[in-house]
Amino acid sequence: MPFVGRQAELDHVRALLADLNVRMVTLLGQGGVGKTRLTLELAASVTGFGHGVVILSLAALSGPDEFLPALSNALGPHLPLDSDLRRALFEHLASRNMLLVLDNYQTCSENRMILLLPMELQKRVN
Repeated sequence: MPFVGRQAELDHVRALLADLNVRMVTLLGQGGVGKTRLTLELAASVTGFGHGVVILSLAALSGPDEFLPALSNALGPHLPLDSDLRRALFEHLASRNMLLVLDNYQTCSENRMILLLPMELQKRVN
């Protein structure tokens, strides 16, 4: 499907992602305005992330306890599942140069783990 009429937004988000001082970008808007479509287009075309792009849709999660296993699954099979999964995920992500897309982030506002993920990762990088 062609991507039409959102080039300015796409260019703006690309510029934000290219800025080394920007650690997190949040796209806000009413449901149905095309945030996910814009994000998927961006993810398919962005460069500069040595460890690639990982997209995790949070819409299907039915509870907070599903977030870490879903994130681990999205990142691939190289994480130790028998250890402290939270610590393993943070260590894995902090050592990577990747674009991590959390789609439908707003649906998980009750999940403190998801809300604190960007701040936890920032602390580990600095």
